[in-house]
Amino acid sequence: MIIYNTDNTELLDAIITEGAEHEEELMKSDFIKLSFNANVRMTLPVGAYIVFNGLKYRLSEPYQPSQESEIEFKYEPLFHHPKIWLGKVVFVFDTTDTTGKPIKQQVWDYSGFTGTLLQYVVDAINEAFGFTEEDKFNYTVIGEVDNTVSVVVYANAKIR
Repeated sequence: MIIYNTDNTELLDAIITEGAEHEEELMKSDFIKLSFNANVRMTLPVGAYIVFNGLKYRLSEPYQPSQESEIEFKYEPLFHHPKIWLGKVVFVFDTTDTTGKPIKQQVWDYSGFTGTLLQYVVDAINEAFGFTEEDKFNYTVIGEVDNTVSVVVYANAKIR
């Protein structure tokens, strides 16, 4: 199984052993634990991912293998399902500062059309999941909603 970096380049091609597992517990966890040995020691960065059933399962923290011998390293990283990863992603607003430099705001407000806000939310989800045009989320408003909305978003996590 290929492990990719956040820039979609290949980090490792892992030969999976019987120690690998997939655990899914409703509203608690959904991850794939790989288990393999390699003759190279490599830190796997936050966001490194594998593809399983068409979805990107990602690391939510850096992973260091343990040393088994002078030339062998044991890897058992946990790659989380996109729904778990999304809970760890900071919902930021991409904008620019007064000089035009791109910035990510962790605290931001929005006043405007409800549809524009909903589109921003599904775009952020699609980006976090890495969905393409054919499998991306969309939104449908059912029932009565106000045409305009005002919200304030607070993100308490650090941006990585």
